[in-house]
Amino acid sequence: FLLDLNAPSRSVRRRYTLAVIPPGQPQVAAVVNAASYAGPAIAPGQILTLFGAQLDRLISAKLNNRAAHILYSTPTQTAIIAPYALTPGTPAKLTLTRDQQETLPYTLRVIPALPGIFTQDGSGRGPAAALNQDASFNTTEQPAAPGSIVVLYGTGLGPLLQPLPDGQPASAATLALAFQSGQLTATVEG
Repeated sequence: FLLDLNAPSRSVRRRYTLAVIPPGQPQVAAVVNAASYAGPAIAPGQILTLFGAQLDRLISAKLNNRAAHILYSTPTQTAIIAPYALTPGTPAKLTLTRDQQETLPYTLRVIPALPGIFTQDGSGRGPAAALNQDASFNTTEQPAAPGSIVVLYGTGLGPLLQPLPDGQPASAATLALAFQSGQLTATVEG
């Protein structure tokens, strides 16, 4: 549209382009790692949080025309699992469908990994959502004993040695194999 602002002694003309979104069409404003809120790059198999409008009642989510499993959806937020078959170094086009209306493609950069650990308060910052070996929550009041097992919940670890079907979270056995192979490592205080 053309906006014409006339003043008594001068005239200013500006040309603007507007996008008109049909009512009910989903809109994506941001895509981030569900654990750390890092973005906008994504990794194969990563749990993603999407922010926007009209995100409830989604029928499908696709990245490069591959189905992305929908975990939940609300009017302004949804979470999906990116397909494991995404190729790092190539862009991925995200489309969502709601009530037969599809979003405009939202292009994302695919990288090999974007690890994030889920946190106790869900903010992506602060203490990890971790369990001690006895299944108690790991806190400053209930720390892990030296040499014991601590369970962490994360996403964005990238491709695994044994490919998984799209939409399926990695199991403890699959991750143990990746750690044994040296593909994944974890350090505590360096």
